[in-house]
Amino acid sequence: MVSGQPQKVQPKVYQLILFMLENRDRAVSKDEIQDAIWPDVEVSETAMTRAIMKARKLLQQDGEVIKTIHGHGYHFIAEVTVVESLTEATASTPKKVFFYVLSSLLLIALSVTFMLNPKVSLDSSEISVAVLPVIDRTEQPDLAWAGLGLMSLTTQMIKSD
Repeated sequence: MVSGQPQKVQPKVYQLILFMLENRDRAVSKDEIQDAIWPDVEVSETAMTRAIMKARKLLQQDGEVIKTIHGHGYHFIAEVTVVESLTEATASTPKKVFFYVLSSLLLIALSVTFMLNPKVSLDSSEISVAVLPVIDRTEQPDLAWAGLGLMSLTTQMIKSD
């Protein structure tokens, strides 16, 4: 947060800020940043400079936040106050679980309504249903089951008429 307001941050810029904060006790080389932020991709120095510029802009304060060490790399020099708090991932997990539970219940309710409605013809020659893949983008290991579970549940309910 900057000035107490949440900010939208590109994923690589966010990773860069975290890396710089974790290594704020020293200057980090451009190669270290490359390996940490873009481990499987070779990026140009321009891309790295642009990410640094965006991080600086996001963290703008009175004074320098990330100092350029010419010929070496960068050093996070802003004063850091560590506050005990829930991480964003932990804080948002209940919302994500609620979303999955609500989605599951809605899917079940729609399926049951469809199966119990006598006005709907269940002649399989007239019905065409596509079950699209459900992708879990939460990156939460404890929610990995949700995508497969929802697809499996939907498929079983359709097959059972």
